[in-house]
Amino acid sequence: MLQTFFEGKFLNFPDWLKRNPDAEELEMECDECDGTGESVCEHCGSEIECETCGGSGLINSAKAAYEQQVEHDKRIVRKYTNWLTRAVEHRDEAVGEGAGETPKTLRTED
Repeated sequence: MLQTFFEGKFLNFPDWLKRNPDAEELEMECDECDGTGESVCEHCGSEIECETCGGSGLINSAKAAYEQQVEHDKRIVRKYTNWLTRAVEHRDEAVGEGAGETPKTLRTED
């Protein structure tokens, strides 16, 4: 059985960001403060500026976009690898049935 492994590398975040400079402008509501820009101090309970977004209520979502892209690309590689493995297995089965003969579809006429 053929085992196919993806040996390539996905871009790291800094390199991805260089190729997608517009992604730096992507913003989304901060999950930590729900977009209010404020959070509650876990020690004293008073309202403080959200440390995650710096009080703006928004965070840069370039990292989230990068992670979604990598997950998408990984799914594509997995699907292709599965397809390729099945194709090779079926090819091996078809060649094995001919007991060494070249299948008619692969023969060339002299």
